[in-house]
Amino acid sequence: MSLVYKLKLQIFIVIVSILLLGCEQIDKSQLYGVYEANFDAGIERITLLQDNTYTQEIKLKSGASYFNKGSWTFSKIDKTILFNQVMSIDLTDWNRTGFATDKINHQVSIETFGVITLNFDDDLGIYYKKIS
Repeated sequence: MSLVYKLKLQIFIVIVSILLLGCEQIDKSQLYGVYEANFDAGIERITLLQDNTYTQEIKLKSGASYFNKGSWTFSKIDKTILFNQVMSIDLTDWNRTGFATDKINHQVSIETFGVITLNFDDDLGIYYKKIS
């Protein structure tokens, strides 16, 4: 390869990298809205409000429903949201009467590939897609 070709290739890689990193920037105002996750046993919605509070609704196909609210904080550097006192969900216990509603502090990562998603558990594939 010629020196000119190598230089052009390096410049191209730098420009593409800058553009891709620039697309990943998230402003807090982009986060406000309703996020939804669908499970076999029902759905969950989390609404992020501008006053740094959230509401959490869980509706099971069995007819049971749960409601919770709390506060959240956003870290622009880490691209994470910390939910204070979010209802924990035991996916193994969805259809039992002893559904776990312990409240925990939970940090989630944010993805921005076209649609903002909140990733609650990457290992289990639990994520909440922004719907409004």
